[in-house]
Amino acid sequence: MNLSLQELGKEYDHSIKVQKDVIEKYRKKLNEAQKSYNFKEVNRLNRLLKILYDEKSELEELSNSLKSYYKPKSKKPQATAKHYDVKHKVSFKEN
Repeated sequence: MNLSLQELGKEYDHSIKVQKDVIEKYRKKLNEAQKSYNFKEVNRLNRLLKILYDEKSELEELSNSLKSYYKPKSKKPQATAKHYDVKHKVSFKEN
């Protein structure tokens, strides 16, 4: 199966939507763990969410690159910092 770069970019867009759904599912579980003071589970879910947000960011980057591959490049420098739309602080501290 041969896909154009545009079509492949759209496939990545679909993966981004799926990833957002997975993130939302685990954010709900995180909220429940926080309410029940299950700190071990809170730490595990925080680490997992960090990974999921990183993966989503990479999917977005790849999708944009694929969809704009043949478009003329602008001369403006692009920011290299990654942006995460995390509502809760993600912590990696182990107890």
